[in-house]
Amino acid sequence: MDSMFFPGIALTQYNQRVLNFLEIQARLPEYFLERTIIFGTQKTEHSTLLRMALSVLESKKMKTRYVREDDLLSGNEEVYTGQKYDVIALDGLFQRPINEYSQDDKEKLHRFLNVHQHAHLWLTTTLDIETVFSKIFINLIDEGISWSRNFLGCRPVFMNDEGNSQKYLEEVEKHINAGSLDYRLIQTKEFLNKEIKPYLDGLAAHLNLFTEEDVHRQLRQGNDNQNNVLTVTLDGKVKLIPREEYQGGGAVRLESFGAGNGYVGPDVPKHEASQSYAMLLYGYYLYLTSNVHEQYIDVEPSESVEELLKQILMIRK
Repeated sequence: MDSMFFPGIALTQYNQRVLNFLEIQARLPEYFLERTIIFGTQKTEHSTLLRMALSVLESKKMKTRYVREDDLLSGNEEVYTGQKYDVIALDGLFQRPINEYSQDDKEKLHRFLNVHQHAHLWLTTTLDIETVFSKIFINLIDEGISWSRNFLGCRPVFMNDEGNSQKYLEEVEKHINAGSLDYRLIQTKEFLNKEIKPYLDGLAAHLNLFTEEDVHRQLRQGNDNQNNVLTVTLDGKVKLIPREEYQGGGAVRLESFGAGNGYVGPDVPKHEASQSYAMLLYGYYLYLTSNVHEQYIDVEPSESVEELLKQILMIRK
C-alpha cells in the first residue's frame, strides 16, 4: 500500500516513522521544521521522498534549495548562493566510499555544512551506522565538528527502520557512557526514544491533546449497561464517565449515551469514535476561545479535524 501523502512510496512498518516525521514538517513547516537526516540503502527512493517533501513546502510559498552532492563537488552548485532559504536539502551525502573523497572534496563539504550550520538542513545518505560512528569518519572533515552538527544535530530517520533506530541509539549511548559532553547526544537519544505518530495524532500529541484512538479506546472500555458521558478535562484528556458519577467541571461534554444502545462497549466501530472525536475537538476549541467550561456539543462541526487542530495550535502558540 502506498503512502497517502507520498504517492509512489510504499508504506511499511519499517518506514512509517520517517514518512510521519516528514509529513508533519511538510504540512506545518511554520511550527515543525527540524534538521533531518534520512538514511537509506536505496538512493532513488529516499531522493524521491526528499523531492516530494520539498515540493509540498514550495506549494506553501516556502523557499527551498535542492543540492546533489555530485553537483556540489563537481562545481556545478555553489557552496553559498547569498540567498536565504527555509530549507536546504543536500541529497546523497557521502554516497561514495570514504577513501574516494579527495582533500578538495572534503573541504567543499566542510564549507557547505559549516556555512549552513544554522539552517534547516535536510540530508540523505546511504552510510551505514557503523561507518557513521567510526573514528575515521568522525574526524573526516574537521575533527568531528561537522559530524556532531549534522549526524547528531539532525534528527535521524530511516527508510528501513528494521532495528536501525535501536542501533543508532546504542551507538549514541556508548558515547554518552564514555563521558562525552556533547549535548546533541542527549537530544538525539530523546528523539530516538520518542514515538513519531501519524500526522493528525502527531499534531494532537504535540498539543498534549487526546487523539481519535484515545476516544475509541474510551468508548470500547465503556459499560453499555449504564448511561455514560464522554467528556474532555480542562487539560485536554478524554474520559468516559458513568452518568450517575458525572459531576461536571470539564471543558466539554457530549450528549449522554443511553444504556443498551451500543454507543459504548467492545464492539463500537471506529467511525463512531471519529464522529465523537471531531465533536469533542470542536468543543475544546470553543472552551479555549471563550474560557467557558462545560461546552455541550450535540452536532458535528463544519470544520475538519485538521482545521480544528490547527486553530488550537494557533491559540497555544
